[in-house]
Amino acid sequence: MSRTTQKRRATRRQRMLSRFLLLLAGASLAGLGVAAVQSWRSGGGRGAAFQAQPAAPPPPPRVRVAAAGDVMLDRGVWNRIKDHGIHHVMRDVRDPLRAADVAFVNLECPLSTVQGHARPGGSLEFCADPMTAQALDDAGVDIVAIANNHGLDAGTRGCEDTMATLEAHQIAYAGGRPEGFEPDEITYLTANGAVVAFLAYTDLNFVHGSLCKVDEDMQNALARVREARNQADLVCVSYHWGEEYRKDPTARQIELGHATIEAGADIILGHHPHVLSGVERYRDGLILYSMGNFVFDQRDADDGRMNSAIFTLDATIGRSLDLTITPLRIVPADYAPRTPTPERAGAILTELAELSADLGVDLTIESGRARASFVQTPPAPPAVASVEAEQSG
Repeated sequence: MSRTTQKRRATRRQRMLSRFLLLLAGASLAGLGVAAVQSWRSGGGRGAAFQAQPAAPPPPPRVRVAAAGDVMLDRGVWNRIKDHGIHHVMRDVRDPLRAADVAFVNLECPLSTVQGHARPGGSLEFCADPMTAQALDDAGVDIVAIANNHGLDAGTRGCEDTMATLEAHQIAYAGGRPEGFEPDEITYLTANGAVVAFLAYTDLNFVHGSLCKVDEDMQNALARVREARNQADLVCVSYHWGEEYRKDPTARQIELGHATIEAGADIILGHHPHVLSGVERYRDGLILYSMGNFVFDQRDADDGRMNSAIFTLDATIGRSLDLTITPLRIVPADYAPRTPTPERAGAILTELAELSADLGVDLTIESGRARASFVQTPPAPPAVASVEAEQSG
């Protein structure tokens, strides 16, 4: 194992193991966050008054989140892995994913040896060999969403196997509580001194049940988002939502997305349509309505399902969000994301810019990428405390 790999895995271990310790320590440290300097105030005879002044605040932490869409490691993808090796799948995307503090994808299949359900009407089901988790590990993926329409393809046992496999590879997950199990949990990671919260839900009903299903009135999910907002510096919410192959958001997506931002989310990571959708700025949050496919064996078609991207979000906590979109193309020979030709890259970014413009966001295209920057409302400054002290002498 190389020193780089050891360092990366140690960093991921540290993030996952320290996430709850950091939250516990946060409560006691909150009262120590403002330093004070004592200054004598003239007069008052034997009494002396002290004025506590806030020290210059430290610069806010910066966190880079790299996010991509649907990853399915069964069927044709599994055949390519057997032909070319586990490292073949993510070879073109390792660098941008590893460069992030936190890398996220939607895992669209169980990782289990349990045989999947027989679905009514012959609809699709997936179940990938657990060893394919190595492809995620190799690419530097830190956390996945498993709340989607294939999360229960191998039943609750397959879901449990998936979580155990991810834990064995030190990959965190969100949305991993099936209906009837424990309530959904918020997953906390730490990066550069900041606490990053991840929640994952599905807003759709599926044949075998839904992982972390959003209620019709949305209140179950929104309550958890508010809880995460009170604990974390950056809140990311993954939604499996919308309609397949539809590039503009539905009314329900807009309603849920806006309500989630109002509840305290900073970033919404959308998936399920299998095509790229536009980006919306709402209040201080950013909504990625659909990040499309990332690793998938769907047939090549003219509807955009083979167009892909990595969405890199550089967050200066409480100050700004900078978005960079790197276009990719899923190559049928590999069913994996590859660097597209300049012409294809330009077409992908132009379409994303048009879809985002319809949502009020202007993307700037330059040097083969699309970019946008968003200023957030800064947090309120701490109040100055005044303490009167009686000097005895």
